[in-house]
Amino acid sequence: WYADSSLNISITNPTSFLTGDTTIYATVSNGACVAGPAIVNLSVSTALVTNSIVLEYCIPFGDTISIDLTESDTMLTGNNNQVHWYYDASFANEIVNDTTFPLSSNDTLYAISTDGVCFSELVPIYLSTLTSPISTPFTIKKCGDANGEVTVDLTSIDALVSNNSGMVAWYADTSTTIPLINPGAFVTMDTIVYATVTNGFCVSPVVPVTVTVVDSLTATPADLEICVTDHDTAVIDLTLSEIDISGGSGPVYWFTDSMGTDTLTNPATFTTTGDTL
Repeated sequence: WYADSSLNISITNPTSFLTGDTTIYATVSNGACVAGPAIVNLSVSTALVTNSIVLEYCIPFGDTISIDLTESDTMLTGNNNQVHWYYDASFANEIVNDTTFPLSSNDTLYAISTDGVCFSELVPIYLSTLTSPISTPFTIKKCGDANGEVTVDLTSIDALVSNNSGMVAWYADTSTTIPLINPGAFVTMDTIVYATVTNGFCVSPVVPVTVTVVDSLTATPADLEICVTDHDTAVIDLTLSEIDISGGSGPVYWFTDSMGTDTLTNPATFTTTGDTL
């Protein structure tokens, strides 16, 4: 091996030759005859890097979604280099359905990139999943004052709007650019406000919540059922059913008689073997 075409500069350590882009020369000898010199062009490419990242996905409860892993290729490489996806770090199981990969829970995959000449190191790719929150439209009816205004605690219906699937945020517009400053004491006339539900990095669609000022309220009858052992006495929290009775229109007051004269002082711990209230 030589560093020049005149074969004057021998490469003393060809088994560990440190170089950038260059041209070297080689001869071949069988002892009696010598062939060459042959030109050997060495082209050194920049090492490829594949980024280990976290991909976040929102999945409806109990569902499986199909994701296109290739949509994340440029996030891994920063360019258009080809990415190969694997189930494990052994290179043994390449993912062939990388455009329709089924996902139902957190997972770890592995990826490597190539420019056709060089390959990057294999890196883990973390698939993080959360349950998609649910948002439900709702209507509130409340009695107004002389000006036709009401004060509404929107947060009191958070559980109904979200189905307990996340945190509720309140807005004055469908674009969610104007948050309500005090949803716990929202003063309004007839109007429509808007809510979203957030669970981590997952956000529900925007839903309308209609506030209607009415002249009178209607309480909805309810049947409460509870199981007890051997005819035992049940202790129930009546306040848990108040939103179903009032529809979010106002506070609920409990009585033991139809005339409304005997008030229950502690409806949160009502003891009963069966009653009509």
